Amino acid sequence: MKEDLKERLESVILNVGDIVVDCVNNDIGILVRRRRQFDMMLEELYLWEVRWINKAKENVPMDGVIEEESLKLSIAVGTYEWHSINGDSLEL
Repeated sequence: MKEDLKERLESVILNVGDIVVDCVNNDIGILVRRRRQFDMMLEELYLWEVRWINKAKENVPMDGVIEEESLKLSIAVGTYEWHSINGDSLEL
């Protein structure tokens, strides 16, 4: 099980233009930008800016930021579906 999760985490290579689907809220987002940030505890981390395309009808903010490793873990465990512009995907 642990090796399976590790393999899934390693298989997720995120790119600008990838689509993520939040399986809990049925929200659909597009990864629009990756940025590097420094943190005192983690030293260096990467954040993804996400443009949620179906939030306009709910009158809530359509832009969000997700830390890269958290996003990959959410994809690997099935909270998010991932569809890459390169043709890769991960759905559980």
